[in-house]
Amino acid sequence: MGKVKTAGYAERKVDVNKATYQFTFEETKKNAFDSVKATDQAVEKYLKALKDKGFDIKMFRLEDQSNSRNSSYNSDSITAHSVKRISYECQADTALINIFNAVAAENAVNVYISVEFTFENEKELKKELLQEAVRNSKEKAEIIALANGEKVVGIDHADFDRYGDMDDADDQPIMYKAAGMNLLADELSERQETVSETVYITWNIE
Repeated sequence: MGKVKTAGYAERKVDVNKATYQFTFEETKKNAFDSVKATDQAVEKYLKALKDKGFDIKMFRLEDQSNSRNSSYNSDSITAHSVKRISYECQADTALINIFNAVAAENAVNVYISVEFTFENEKELKKELLQEAVRNSKEKAEIIALANGEKVVGIDHADFDRYGDMDDADDQPIMYKAAGMNLLADELSERQETVSETVYITWNIE
């Protein structure tokens, strides 16, 4: 009985259809009270403006809030830094990017917005791809075995790339300061992710 190791690969292009927006509000003042107050005021101003646009504020989540004290190496001054992050999950909608930016610009709110796009049924898709990758590996092993007058009789060992790949130029969340910019307005409807799975299998042949 011999052995042969082959790599199996499978990929599929999927349309992005889910979006998670994160809004980060940051303020630095001379003391903690003022920095927290300024951050809270910015959040309230922004949420009120969104509510006026028809958004259900209950759909927004408070992710975290933190306060820190900063000291300068060049002077004896000490400042307080306050950060509050809020998120919003929804179906991917190109228009929302412009709306969120426009609301911030119109109301002069200092907020950084990041958006991460994903797709539904990710686990099911990766399971299907893994099965395809195993079949691809076996097909390669059968070709090699046949060339030697043998056949594949089972798996000896397998190594899986369990998490697959998300091959996309914009691999990281897109981060920008809200100013009414149209960063993805023209491409989101055509935007796709290439999802893949790879497996390395040692087959027994005889």
